Amino acid sequence: MEFVYGPTLAAYMDKKNKQHIVIDVSTANTSDIEITEIFLRFAKEEHCRYLMEKKKFRKVETARGWILLPHYHIHYDDVVTLDMAKFLCFHRFVFQGMKV
Repeated sequence: MEFVYGPTLAAYMDKKNKQHIVIDVSTANTSDIEITEIFLRFAKEEHCRYLMEKKKFRKVETARGWILLPHYHIHYDDVVTLDMAKFLCFHRFVFQGMKV
């Protein structure tokens, strides 16, 4: 499995001095519907160490920093592309190559 950073994400990480990305799963369950999503966020090294020790996240080292993967069942392609999209002043992660 290879992680590829898009140009927008790489520029944002350089500008904001971000290094580590956490990939996690969120589930919302109501009486009518259950939704499970993959979400990504930046994390500091101290929080990454906590996730690895207490929550059993797996660390993948890349050229730009760590990517932490949860123990949940996520399907990864051989190449996972991470990037950022911007709408007005709001940034959000976009990715290809992962699904729940």
